[in-house]
Amino acid sequence: MAEEVEEEMMALEAIFYDSFSKIDDRRFRLRIDPNPGNEDSSDPEGPTPLFLEILLPDGYPQVIPQFDVNNLNNMNYSEAAKQAILEGLHSQASNQTGENMCYNLAEWLKENLPEFFILKNVSADHDIENLDALSQPDATNVASSKKDAKEKMSKSQKRRYFDRFGAGGEKPRGWNWVSIISHLSQVPQHGPPSGMLIVDGRHIKMKQVLRAYILATHSSFTFMTPYILCPEYSFEHKERTLSVTQSMIPLVRSNG
Repeated sequence: MAEEVEEEMMALEAIFYDSFSKIDDRRFRLRIDPNPGNEDSSDPEGPTPLFLEILLPDGYPQVIPQFDVNNLNNMNYSEAAKQAILEGLHSQASNQTGENMCYNLAEWLKENLPEFFILKNVSADHDIENLDALSQPDATNVASSKKDAKEKMSKSQKRRYFDRFGAGGEKPRGWNWVSIISHLSQVPQHGPPSGMLIVDGRHIKMKQVLRAYILATHSSFTFMTPYILCPEYSFEHKERTLSVTQSMIPLVRSNG
């Protein structure tokens, strides 16, 4: 049997010449070039050569050879294509047990290599589509994640929210009203000093205005604290304050 193996390897070397490489007494490597009759060899995207290693075990040819396509030069072929090649070789070898089969297997692979290369391209395109799908998340999911992130509150924020508005979250009237004192303290004042009025070019204290009003009308007047103004009532309160103040000015002139 060793003689038959040696003779077959010598015959393969003579046929394939530079495409044949002997590894040891029972193992060799063949470079399978695509059949130029099936594909345009000038096509840069056409099938590339495949490197096939064959081990002729004890009992060959009654025992089928062992095949290996994991050569680094086969990186252009996907794992799916390599698996299909191995399955095809095993199927062909099983039908030729008892006779020298390496040449026939090499010719079969050369003839069908373009089909395996097409399988490689389909697999690669599918992988690219999967990568594109992963790199472009669904717009609905993005919007949902942004909404969830916006609505999330920390424990301390939730506690303050419930303490202020209750579990129902209903906001009471006036929750966003602005204190006129705080507001005016942040706005530059260009009129008279605080608590003063200008009457005939003189700065008169508000207390004098109130005193004159009480003496002239013989009525009691209670000085209320400043209003807490909300936006929809600020104009009304402002006009009311101005009308009362303007009505006091003649009294100040006569009693000042």
